[in-house]
Amino acid sequence: MYLDNVWRPNLSITGAGGIPALTKAGNVVRAKTTIRVSLRVSPDFDAEKAKETLVNVFTTNVPYNAKVSILTAHAGNGFCMKVLQPWLQNSIQEAGSGFYGKPAGSYGDGGSIPFLNELS
Repeated sequence: MYLDNVWRPNLSITGAGGIPALTKAGNVVRAKTTIRVSLRVSPDFDAEKAKETLVNVFTTNVPYNAKVSILTAHAGNGFCMKVLQPWLQNSIQEAGSGFYGKPAGSYGDGGSIPFLNELS
């Protein structure tokens, strides 16, 4: 679960337009379908390279001569926390021990927060 949440890529359809409701869907060709996708990559992967690759996949060798347009494409690099300086690590451990009676712990989770790179 940790690897899936943090290090493995994940492509999700976050929105769609022009697709009939499941109860009315049939085997037909639609005039237009619009989708919004989100691609999460590992925090140490170059987001701009991932964006270029995804755009290339969606626009190359498109089946049935369909026209594909990319309306917007944004990329933001993920964040991977660095090893803490010993003074800070010790302060966190002492604070955990003093307040909770045991040292602090940590767990990484796969959040896409590009501005954290600037804060670090």
